[in-house]
Amino acid sequence: MQIAAPTVPAEFLRLEAAAAFMGISRPHLQNLMKKGQAPPSIRLGRARLFSVQTLRTFLCEREQ
Repeated sequence: MQIAAPTVPAEFLRLEAAAAFMGISRPHLQNLMKKGQAPPSIRLGRARLFSVQTLRTFLCEREQ
C-alpha cells in the first residue's frame, strides 16, 4: 500500500522547483542551505518547501 504524497499549496515550491525559480541548480540551492545563505524554508514530511513570496523577496534583495 502506498501513501499519497502531501499536497503542496500553490504558493509553495518544492526544492527543485524553487531552484529553477531562482535560476540555479538544485545542488547549488542545497549548498546555500548548508551554508545558511538560502531563503527560509519549511518541512512538510520529507519535502522542503519554499514560499514563492519569500523567494521573490530573497531575489530582489540579492539584486541590490
